[in-house]
Amino acid sequence: LAEAGYPDGITITLKTSSASHNVQVAELLKHYWGQIGIDLNHEASEWATFFDSLSNGDFELGYAASISNIYDPDHAYRRIHTENILPHGRNWGNYSNPELDKIIDEARSIVGNQDRRMELYWEAQRIETEDLPVIPVRNTSLYRVWNKDLDFEWLRGTEYRVLHRAFWK
Repeated sequence: LAEAGYPDGITITLKTSSASHNVQVAELLKHYWGQIGIDLNHEASEWATFFDSLSNGDFELGYAASISNIYDPDHAYRRIHTENILPHGRNWGNYSNPELDKIIDEARSIVGNQDRRMELYWEAQRIETEDLPVIPVRNTSLYRVWNKDLDFEWLRGTEYRVLHRAFWK
């Protein structure tokens, strides 16, 4: 921080929803970042208020859990493509990279050539890793175990199963 021009550290505000897992992440960040000179103020609010803050650009830092078990990398389009800068989408950080936009646009237009799409999304991921428009702060794994005779309804397009619609085979 001193090399970046902040010899006395910095104070920033992180907004999250009031969901317990988001509050826990904020508490961890406050603790660890405090050790390196970042004084983190945490503002938690119910989801609609938090979402409005993000959508209106009313935040310094925002933390929202992201679904990471999506099968197609195109979901990133909503977070990083220039077309989705506020108020048009979920590019809440107003990140813009024309080279990355071009790669995403080409990948989105491909039908039937998964190898080419994979090449393009690998290149997009390389650029994202260098630019860091979004910084992942945690990753969780979810393991499921159940009786082979118990079945669940799959939610279309996801890895999720609907427990209240479970049935015995």
